[in-house]
Amino acid sequence: EWEGRPPSAAFGDVRAVFGEALEHIYEYIGVKVVFGDLRNEILLGLYVPSPAGARITGPLRSLDAELGALHALLPAEVPRRRVLTHIFRAMCTALEAVLLDPLPVRDFAVDEARLFIHDLSLLKEFFIAVNERGEPQGVLPYEVDECAGSLYVLLRMMATPSDEIARQYAEHKRFGDDQDFVHLAAKLLAKRTDEAARHWRASNS
Repeated sequence: EWEGRPPSAAFGDVRAVFGEALEHIYEYIGVKVVFGDLRNEILLGLYVPSPAGARITGPLRSLDAELGALHALLPAEVPRRRVLTHIFRAMCTALEAVLLDPLPVRDFAVDEARLFIHDLSLLKEFFIAVNERGEPQGVLPYEVDECAGSLYVLLRMMATPSDEIARQYAEHKRFGDDQDFVHLAAKLLAKRTDEAARHWRASNS
């Protein structure tokens, strides 16, 4: 396959394959830490029995201990940042799953969205880890925003009354735009128990 190609091109191919394999390993570590090691604290325990009584600070303390071991294993900056980015991405996925959990114990009120917004700020600060000179030591800010993009939409939506979400849902669906909003709005309205959400479910069943 590589016959007739210069050695530099073959080396570039090998390097690309190796880099892709490493990225899969970093992703696996992120998923394992969040959905395996911290499953009880995040997926099962976060915001249960109430958002005010089970905030993100508990899981972050446990995660801090996990990352201490990680830093010892990955002293080099580039692989350490890649692993941290994948852990943060997995945390965002897990947090979204928690916020959209249909169980009655997680039937959140609109005014509780401010707690979730504050917790996301804490999560971002934890992973960016700015030093005394204002330089990020962990995940780069633009990658944080990229990973948390769907969460930003969901949290704004959670601070919005159901009747307004239903109105925006109908508008976006009619014009066929912003499918991410339509998808999240449907999930949120499907789990809410107020009258407007029940009316939406009856109209869209």
